[in-house]
Amino acid sequence: MPRWEVHLTAGLGASVLISFGLFMGAYDRGGLTHIISTAGRYLLPLSMGTLALLAGSVLPDLDGRGRVRWFVGPLAGLMALVPPLAGRTFGGNVSGGLDFLSGPGARLFLFSCAAGYMLLLVPFKHRGFLHTHRAALIFGTVWGGYLLFLSLSDPVGPFFAGAMGYLGYSWHLALDGRF
Repeated sequence: MPRWEVHLTAGLGASVLISFGLFMGAYDRGGLTHIISTAGRYLLPLSMGTLALLAGSVLPDLDGRGRVRWFVGPLAGLMALVPPLAGRTFGGNVSGGLDFLSGPGARLFLFSCAAGYMLLLVPFKHRGFLHTHRAALIFGTVWGGYLLFLSLSDPVGPFFAGAMGYLGYSWHLALDGRF
């Protein structure tokens, strides 16, 4: 079974391929000016999807005894904090993003870190439930639902980001031979 570094590298490669395909499709529709004019529409869902894809590519190893387990708290905090912060910053309100980061964003990050570390108390069987497609579907759905709840964009963006999270998780399962 590959180590978490291999899973993360594969997730990064998949993210680059998806980004390349998305922007080449936009280029095919109208050239460079079309990409620049529609970058705001693609950039936020793509960055949230990339975050989910990278997280999903290592998340099934949470049930192991390796170092990945101890990154789950900060990863949960980061995944809870980045969407509202990015939504405020990409929305043109950089000072609102900084205000959020110093106030409720800090509390959200700390609460999510604590909740992520609480997951370590759940007795997961190694290569058990977290190495199933059901868990991948739950991860993608929860991530897409969280983004839809935050209303970062139209419903297509959160669906796209959730699908990328499912893809990253499934990619991990395929590399482990669980596909």
